[in-house]
Amino acid sequence: MAFTVDHHSLPEERQKYLKQLRNDINQHREAIDKINSETDPTILTGLLFEWLEGLKQPVLDREDLSIIVGRAYNVESCILALTLEDIMLIEYLLRFVTRLRPLAANKKVDILKRLLASLTHQTVGINGRCLPTRKDFQRLRDGTCSQVINFMLRMIVELQKDMMKPGKDDADVVVPSRRFRIRAWK
Repeated sequence: MAFTVDHHSLPEERQKYLKQLRNDINQHREAIDKINSETDPTILTGLLFEWLEGLKQPVLDREDLSIIVGRAYNVESCILALTLEDIMLIEYLLRFVTRLRPLAANKKVDILKRLLASLTHQTVGINGRCLPTRKDFQRLRDGTCSQVINFMLRMIVELQKDMMKPGKDDADVVVPSRRFRIRAWK
């Protein structure tokens, strides 16, 4: 499965292609079109993980993980406590995972774990090995991993309920509306 492959153990030729594609996308705006024509899921997941793991700060930092662990059973409370940008990215990724069919429950959990590793910049145990490899990441504690995965599974259930409503389409989101306070310039 492309999501749980160790991208650093790919044959050298595919690793070079992945690196070249990543560099092209970073340097040339028109190179983004190459993603549209790429058909290899291993290359596409490699690009996704490299992007998430290359961010200066993890999408989910320690504070975010504490929020999720403390409120894991209340999806809406977690959503409201996390930054809007982070929860929108998480929702987008979870919507993508729900569209992967047919998918056994244990495979879905493995995919979520791999996404979690990239979102937190920490390694996670998947099928007896820690991913991602060759990164200087600490290991995510098993209890924290379980709580966040359970939160993600609950959020997927909410997303599926939302997607089943009549008149809903992919443009609708579950993220509740928020009031923004704009500070005046001093």
